[in-house]
Amino acid sequence: MTENSMESLLVQGMGSLEQGSPLTALMHFEAAAELGMSPLLKAYLGYCRALERQQYREGLILCREATVAEPQNSRIWLLMGRTCLLAGQKRPALQAFRRGLKVENNPQIVAEIKNLGLRRKPPFPTLDRNHPLNRIAGRFLVRLGMR
Repeated sequence: MTENSMESLLVQGMGSLEQGSPLTALMHFEAAAELGMSPLLKAYLGYCRALERQQYREGLILCREATVAEPQNSRIWLLMGRTCLLAGQKRPALQAFRRGLKVENNPQIVAEIKNLGLRRKPPFPTLDRNHPLNRIAGRFLVRLGMR
């Protein structure tokens, strides 16, 4: 009975999150956590705590535990990346998204990466990105249509 109840609470929480109600989803995930903990539940719980309560450290810990327990689940990597973004950690978020794409071609991960936008290499890679020569050359190449 507890496994079934935990599973139904997890599904309800996922539905609430998809409908744009993270607080309701958090309540479902916390209720499910009292009955038992699965890696997917840990990831969702961590993400919702970071999203709703700004508990970034705890959210990242839960997501990391979930990725260690079940590294072949792209949804867990997606939630890990989103939690990293909420915590202001763009580079680890990209690493998590890329790791998730290695597991499975998840369209949500692809959309997250596209939303982040990847920067191109500067025209003169030996110079700093903010160096005036890189900035001027970059603008010039954009106007020429070469970038």
